[in-house]
Amino acid sequence: MRLLAHLVRTDIRQFRWAILLWTLLVVAETAAIAIRPSFMADMRVYGNVGMIGGLLWAALQFGMLLIVPLIVQAHPAVGTDAFWMTRPFPPRTVFGAKVVLLSALTVLLPCAARLALMLWIGVPAREALLVTLDTAISSTAWLAVLIAGAVVTLNLPRFALLCGAVVVSFVLLVTLMIMRTQMSESSATGTLVMGSPQPVLPPAEDPTEAILFLLAVTAVGCGLAAMQYRTRRRLASVPVAVGGLMLAVFAIPHWPIPLLKVQSALPAWTGSSSVVQLRAAATVIEMNPQMGWVEGGNPWRSGSTRVSVSGLEPGWAPGLELLDASVTLDDGTTLVSRRRGYQSTPQIDGDDAWRVVTRDVLGVEVFSWAPTGSELAAALVVPAKDLPTPLPVHGRYRGRFALRLAHWEPVAALALRAGAAFQDDSYRFAIQQVDAGPGLAMAVRAREWRATSSFDRKPMIAYAFYVRNTTHSRGLEGRESEPFEGMTSFPIGLPFVMGAGGPSRFFYRAAVVSFPASYGLQGEKIDWKPSWYAGAELVIVRKTETGAVVRTLDIPDVSIIEKR
Repeated sequence: MRLLAHLVRTDIRQFRWAILLWTLLVVAETAAIAIRPSFMADMRVYGNVGMIGGLLWAALQFGMLLIVPLIVQAHPAVGTDAFWMTRPFPPRTVFGAKVVLLSALTVLLPCAARLALMLWIGVPAREALLVTLDTAISSTAWLAVLIAGAVVTLNLPRFALLCGAVVVSFVLLVTLMIMRTQMSESSATGTLVMGSPQPVLPPAEDPTEAILFLLAVTAVGCGLAAMQYRTRRRLASVPVAVGGLMLAVFAIPHWPIPLLKVQSALPAWTGSSSVVQLRAAATVIEMNPQMGWVEGGNPWRSGSTRVSVSGLEPGWAPGLELLDASVTLDDGTTLVSRRRGYQSTPQIDGDDAWRVVTRDVLGVEVFSWAPTGSELAAALVVPAKDLPTPLPVHGRYRGRFALRLAHWEPVAALALRAGAAFQDDSYRFAIQQVDAGPGLAMAVRAREWRATSSFDRKPMIAYAFYVRNTTHSRGLEGRESEPFEGMTSFPIGLPFVMGAGGPSRFFYRAAVVSFPASYGLQGEKIDWKPSWYAGAELVIVRKTETGAVVRTLDIPDVSIIEKR
């Protein structure tokens, strides 16, 4: 332990200025995130602070690429002339000293700064700790990758060459994978024998595999470094590390315990296929222009139709995604859909789904800032060369869809004044200013934060904003955005900035919810006089993705036509 502490102190003294600069960058980047929402009233200042935060974030990423090899290569693990080889320093002690110092600088310090920020703005301690754990896991994996690269190179230029080679290899690998996918698509056929297995719903979000992979990357990187310090033989340490990583890649998908799988919250009434049903609003499938691209031609055509859902309880919004489909043509030919379709929004009992759900949730007629209308659902995706020509053709259609359900519920009704706020375990929205006046649009300026982690096991949640005036029996949809002037700041941990289970799990920012003076196709004009919005309130609606069920759509006599 004394030798370990001695080596750590030696590295601190040798790189004290680099360590000091790194610490100042971490503190400054965190401070920029903390103070930026305070300048929401002045967009220029808000943008300048955001640009400074973005530059600090970039400096941290480049700084990490420098500080890790500098500290590791001060006692190199390659070559035969390293001074520590003639000293009574065991290889594991040298390796341990590097890991301790670099972990403190690149993992503990940034995570502590982010944790302090979350606690300062009022994030509950439990959620703040889970977000910090999420960040620490991804940052540790990135650190292990950099340490592994640093121990197998003698100096900084060789480390830079190794990084460049890895980047080029990664780009080539992605290019080859895309080319292979395109070639397989171009050779696909669309006519198959009838009878397909029961479709499988898209799996619920489960960050377990991502967490395990990051832990495996950490173990492999540290194992390579430890072995290299012990043996000083790259021909031994690198193959062992590559083998360990490949083993993890093949073994982790077979992990049997979904420890962090999001729990489905579907209500009991969705269990009966006779309650929630699909029907076609028209007996026509319109074939769209060719989609995608491959060398030598485009093989795919997609067809869409308008679909309606019945049997939903109030406050539930549907989404459709094609799982599989087939069309038996009048001449006996069977076309089978070879791809899943995009997600779309069907009608509810023949009416626009958004209008129905918002009316159920808010209790008033709601106007949107954009034209509303249900989308055409992707009902068939086949290779263009297998589609009969000329169209139209007729037949019998059967498709199976994933019907995704989201529960909309009003969670707050805030007075339109500064100081009104809503907060739950992982989200806060606090009004700072309301701008409105006769002949103008209305804008609600607020501070907003969100903190979620891979360990929550909660479904995806989004928030929507509406102004409701019960006296006038009107509700208006707001459009939320972040005031954008200049660059934005990002979390530490490139390239694992996405976190273990999804996009960045914490943000703190200014938000503007705007309400235009004119709304959609209805031509509804709003004059933001005090007499109108004085009796209004800002309603926050929480949208929770609860899960999906499989439903079948049958069209006994369908016509397949070219899109008009």
